[in-house]
Amino acid sequence: MDLASVFAGLDRIAWPELHHAYGPAADVPGTLRALAAGDEEAAAEAEQAVWDSLVHQGTVYPATVPAVAFLARLAAAGVRTADLLAVLGVIADSADERALDRPGAARAAVVAQLPLLLPLLSDGTAEVRQCAAWTVAQCGPDAGPAARTALGRRWAAETDPVVRADVLTACVLVDPDAAGELCAAGLGPAEPAPVRVAAVLAGVEAGLPWDAASAAAVAALAPLERHSEGSQWEREPLRDLVVALYERGEAAAAAEVVVSALDRAVAAVRAGADSGPAVTEATWAAEALALRSRSAPGRLLPAMLPLLDFPAIAGTVITALRDWSEPAPDAVPALVRLAEGTGEPADHALAALVSLGTPEAADLLARWLADRPDALRAAFQRTLRHPPAPLPCTPALLDAVRARLAAVTAGSPAPGERRPLTAGGLVAVNEPVWLAGLLAGWGPAARAATPELVAALPRHPVAVSRALAAVTDGTDAAAVAALRACAGAGSRTNREAAATALHTLTGDAGPLLDVL
Repeated sequence: MDLASVFAGLDRIAWPELHHAYGPAADVPGTLRALAAGDEEAAAEAEQAVWDSLVHQGTVYPATVPAVAFLARLAAAGVRTADLLAVLGVIADSADERALDRPGAARAAVVAQLPLLLPLLSDGTAEVRQCAAWTVAQCGPDAGPAARTALGRRWAAETDPVVRADVLTACVLVDPDAAGELCAAGLGPAEPAPVRVAAVLAGVEAGLPWDAASAAAVAALAPLERHSEGSQWEREPLRDLVVALYERGEAAAAAEVVVSALDRAVAAVRAGADSGPAVTEATWAAEALALRSRSAPGRLLPAMLPLLDFPAIAGTVITALRDWSEPAPDAVPALVRLAEGTGEPADHALAALVSLGTPEAADLLARWLADRPDALRAAFQRTLRHPPAPLPCTPALLDAVRARLAAVTAGSPAPGERRPLTAGGLVAVNEPVWLAGLLAGWGPAARAATPELVAALPRHPVAVSRALAAVTDGTDAAAVAALRACAGAGSRTNREAAATALHTLTGDAGPLLDVL
């Protein structure tokens, strides 16, 4: 390796007058030279410095542009070739340009170095060929006819399935006009599965028609993710396919793809097969579509509900039911069965019932309150909605909350005693807040809980002060006395919370003014 030719002209650039992520770029020559150092540790540190300063989190800078030529020469000379190709690809793809003389200057600098990089498509190392294809692809159609020709030759010659898949993707990105022909070839029955997956995705992203043959190809390859491992394009293939269909205006086709995937996942579970990858892929794709389309939950949930019959995998469906805010009455019987079970599935199922506000939720929570922290948190979160939508204050649930608040108060640190936050877990820290918040959400309907709140006030002053202000009034001598005592001692935050509640109940501003 002739380092003299690699670094020719490096010191003629006015680096201190250029800037990178951390200011003047006077350190760039040293960083570039260190990449070629015989010391592996120093070279690795230099590579990290390139990422940090010249392409910081995908952003390019004035100093990035002249550095490209030296990075390309180093890669072509065999210095950290795959790693530096990755740097160059990110530079070419960057849309976050800071103070460049002209838009696109960084990409243009990479395009100018393609004559050095294209021979790497034929490198003897599969990783280098793959990285070279990815880097050229980041230049898009700007890569030009020579790049299209070189990628075409690589496509004709490549035998490694994963590299071949990435070469196909690169070919489509640099030559969109040839997408139809390329993707048709990639879907050929003789092509390995990674190539066919790449062809499906590339075709959709290139705007090729979606038809029954495309859907059949997806069904035959599912789950898709197992065929994309090792690709330079880090993807969730089914999710990306569904999003691409939706974003090009084919919402119905996107929903049909997800429903088909969910049906396959249910069939796999019922057959006793290894259904984990199929379930995960299908539910992730469903979630991605539901986040983009208001009509998607109603279309997808019927296909998801059979998964509730299998507690080990019901969690993803329960999460969807909660996050999508879909009434889904057909899901309630299965959720009730799960909620009456044990462990986390039962807790998550009850939390979903609470979030959905089903009639069964309050009584189930009353029965299992001490063992369902996720459900209690969901009940508390309902009080934070605008407008608030707390669960009904049934006698059974109110009694359960009072009893639980008394129990956690008895087990809480005494006022002034310090205990690590991790003692007992975060639930132990948060549970009194959730209980007090639920009572506050009920307001005067929860007045019977005043004795428990007064007892809890010294240990949880902020949350309990708010609850007392909501459930009592100024005629409750015990509550007023407890708040007045709390407002007169302790930390500023605790005193302010108690004084604010006292002012709300009695109109007495004195303690609050003292704190302020």
